[in-house]
Amino acid sequence: MNIEELGKSTSASSRTQDKFATYEQVKDLQGDLSSVKGLLLSRQQFPPAPTITPLKGTVSIPAWQLSEPTANASDGDSQPTISNGEESL
Repeated sequence: MNIEELGKSTSASSRTQDKFATYEQVKDLQGDLSSVKGLLLSRQQFPPAPTITPLKGTVSIPAWQLSEPTANASDGDSQPTISNGEESL
């Protein structure tokens, strides 16, 4: 083995070690970020969800949903008109 081959081999080995060190640093950083995220988003940071119980007799379908459809919508082919507040050209 001559000196050039030895230098190339050492250089390649050094690059492999650098890549491994970088990989290890990235893995450590990912682990640290995961830990911080877990601490910030733990259940103790948020108040408990409120419990909602419907009142008896007050749950019903609103009157506007119970009303009969208008004559325009009864033919089945027409689409409802949607307006965004601007005049159409």
